[in-house]
Amino acid sequence: MLTPDARRLSVEVATADAKPRFQLRFRQVSSKAEHERLIRYALSTSGNAERGRDSFMNKEKAGCIKCHRLGDEGGKIGPDLKGIGRRFSRIHLIESILEPGRTVAPSYTTLAVILENGRIHSGIKVSDSNLTLVLGDNQGTLHEILKSQIETTAEQAISTMPEGMEKKMTDREFLDLIAFLESQKLASK
Repeated sequence: MLTPDARRLSVEVATADAKPRFQLRFRQVSSKAEHERLIRYALSTSGNAERGRDSFMNKEKAGCIKCHRLGDEGGKIGPDLKGIGRRFSRIHLIESILEPGRTVAPSYTTLAVILENGRIHSGIKVSDSNLTLVLGDNQGTLHEILKSQIETTAEQAISTMPEGMEKKMTDREFLDLIAFLESQKLASK
């Protein structure tokens, strides 16, 4: 933990070979004490990837498969998670689940659509044609909207991925889910 007035960070790297390696990443502390507790737990304990797969696939638990693809399985609302363990660090995976809005890729920006009848839909733009716009919501449901019925659209600075998913899981299930995501090392095609 660095103090706000810290100006220097010293690191001693001792390796057996002539090419020392060092990686450093600063992260903003979560505003929620429960998240920090889970982060510390998940960084200091190993999970079971096989059990984590069960949570990933279980629509009542994490339910990731409703919106995310994993190769040929799953929804097409969120990013394909094949190879995610190769692309992202453990802390990034943890924070992405606990605080989905912390980092949102531009192609997954949430779009709010207000219809002429006053109804509002929000989600990820899945497809867009001359006549229709298809949004995917945070439950994995696709909504086909006639463009002629749209009054206005606006990008939102929030993630469509729901917050609080960790509340549906035990600490062990959360840890196992992280282990499963980390185990996804094969590149997507």
